[in-house]
Amino acid sequence: MKLIRLILIASVALTAYAMAMLCMVEPWFIVIFAVAAIAVASKRSYTRLNAFGTAAWASAEELDRAGMLGAKSNGLILGR
Repeated sequence: MKLIRLILIASVALTAYAMAMLCMVEPWFIVIFAVAAIAVASKRSYTRLNAFGTAAWASAEELDRAGMLGAKSNGLILGR
């Protein structure tokens, strides 16, 4: 497991080094990397907004359609 982690660290460092060299040779690569970073960051923030689902209170009509209203017992109905 430690070997895999070292390989991952080395590959990330090598990629960062290659990107830095590209930016030194051709400065317009900075713009490309900046646009890519903004695109990735904006996509991540959108998924975080939906990380915990979309919970909502059920209306009486939805409960009736699910068959949860008008039960014969006196207990609490938790779901079906």
